[in-house]
Amino acid sequence: MFSNTQLKTAGSAFALVLVVVGLLAGATGGAVAQTATATPTPTDGELANSTVAVDNDTRSVYADLAAANSSVDLEVTFAGVDADGNETELETRTISLNASEERLVERSDVNTSAYSEYRVMVTAPNLDSTNATVEVGEIAQVAGGSGGGLGGAVEQAGGIGVVVVVAGAALLILRRDE
Repeated sequence: MFSNTQLKTAGSAFALVLVVVGLLAGATGGAVAQTATATPTPTDGELANSTVAVDNDTRSVYADLAAANSSVDLEVTFAGVDADGNETELETRTISLNASEERLVERSDVNTSAYSEYRVMVTAPNLDSTNATVEVGEIAQVAGGSGGGLGGAVEQAGGIGVVVVVAGAALLILRRDE
């Protein structure tokens, strides 16, 4: 029906496809999604006062700060909001930006069991708030989560991907020996 040469070629092609698919699946691990909320119109030096919903996939919440054409000192406050709407101030950081500088201020200690949302407030005390802009959002961990290589694929598929790749490589080696 099929000659040994045809079977060897088909087996080699199949093994190559399995190796490529395995490598591509592993390379997608650790992808990150970012969502942002619009900054409300500033009042009295307030540049941002936004809430960000968090869940078990949330890696961090952030404020992306940018100074205009002059230096600016900003205060970034992170507060946890529980399911009943009660807020707990968690930390305040003072950030100094030079003219035209941009900086991401993250809170990576996100406690999703205690808080369903985080409020991020950014103020510019004693300064015209038009000298800086702010974007507030969350960074979510998605699809894989362990970084490159085959790590994400192994965790997601329970090792099946690695077994298939190794079996394909073994088939290729055995076919060459015949």
